[in-house]
Amino acid sequence: MNTHANTLFVQTQGAYLSQDGETVRVKIERQVKLTVPLHHLEGIVCCGRVTVSPSLIAKCAERGVSLAYFTEHGAMKGTQRASTSITSTFCSGNRLRTSR
Repeated sequence: MNTHANTLFVQTQGAYLSQDGETVRVKIERQVKLTVPLHHLEGIVCCGRVTVSPSLIAKCAERGVSLAYFTEHGAMKGTQRASTSITSTFCSGNRLRTSR
């Protein structure tokens, strides 16, 4: 199977991302607007009021898909990158906090 290193950008305010088996499901106003196979993604970028389900966060960590969170105006809020040991990094003002 060929895999492609793509990034999914979600900018629609109120969007909800969840896991459906091995796919990412994007819902807007309770309607599925997009499904993307997880193995096609290298990263997901969420801008503004976008919610990601806990099961999708765990699946992304397991599959090595990074997550990045930005404000609706583009200021970075945090990232999650998967590696051999899961490490999440979140920015709070000028401070950087890493949890393992």
